[in-house]
Amino acid sequence: MDEYNVKVTVRNNLILQAIKDFGYTNLNNFAKATGIGVTGLYSLVNLMEPPIGVKGEFIKAAQDLMEVLGACPSELWTDEQLTLRLDSNRSERVMSKEALQITLNSSARSLIGFDYPEQKLVEEDMSRVMNDKLDSLTPREAKILRLRFGLDGCKEHTCEEIGELFGCTGGRINQIEIKALHKMRHPSRSYDLKQFIDVDITGK
Repeated sequence: MDEYNVKVTVRNNLILQAIKDFGYTNLNNFAKATGIGVTGLYSLVNLMEPPIGVKGEFIKAAQDLMEVLGACPSELWTDEQLTLRLDSNRSERVMSKEALQITLNSSARSLIGFDYPEQKLVEEDMSRVMNDKLDSLTPREAKILRLRFGLDGCKEHTCEEIGELFGCTGGRINQIEIKALHKMRHPSRSYDLKQFIDVDITGK
């Protein structure tokens, strides 16, 4: 049973922080007070429109924003964001408790980073143990978990996407995922993993 509905929204925090420092916490109020077009502003904040147009020049909304804030491009966009255009800046998926715990913990590890030699050793050891436990599942179960949670350098896939790879429905993949996660919670597998993942993966 998937108990959680998880929504992720990606926005340009450099712009949001600059507007906040300018004295506004509401984009509509900021746009109204400064005369910047609301549609253009939201497109930039939501990364739906890059600040640099097809001709290599800053679009009007970006120029207006820089002028009002008195900011240079590097203060409002990273190099990547200068040409980044997202088809959608929102993602939604349903997840089980176990999947949510694994995802949140993996995200935390990614944010913290492993910049020191001893941390890299921990990461390598964790990967070895994780792969060892996954390999104790059936090949299909292991492959599905790796695809679902973006392990071993894979990107995260939905159940529907994995279903297409396996020639079955997303619902069937979800059933296999639940069964595989249940196996991973068994003490014979979860005990070694708990030293790396500080969550209650035993379900107790």
